[in-house]
Amino acid sequence: MPHQIQGYYQTINLYENGHYNIIEGEIENFDPMPFEGHKNESFSVNNVSFYYSDYDESYYGFNQTSSHGGPIQQNAQYVRIAYAEIDKKNVILKLEIRK
Repeated sequence: MPHQIQGYYQTINLYENGHYNIIEGEIENFDPMPFEGHKNESFSVNNVSFYYSDYDESYYGFNQTSSHGGPIQQNAQYVRIAYAEIDKKNVILKLEIRK
């Protein structure tokens, strides 16, 4: 099975089987990705860091950056995140944003 498909199914399997952590709180240290890319978007919640990019094809969790219509737009947004550590990276499996 190609690596990309295997990673996709691994991510789904982790979520469906409850093998993830939950964190809840306000977004801190938000650093958006520019529209043309060239760096990851990143933020933290209660000292747990997340980073992602629309351009990273090896990433199987949430990856929609603010510059491409993503829902995370600023610090202090209140979120609830289900995530798992995959390859030493916190992968967002489910993102909920309080309105």
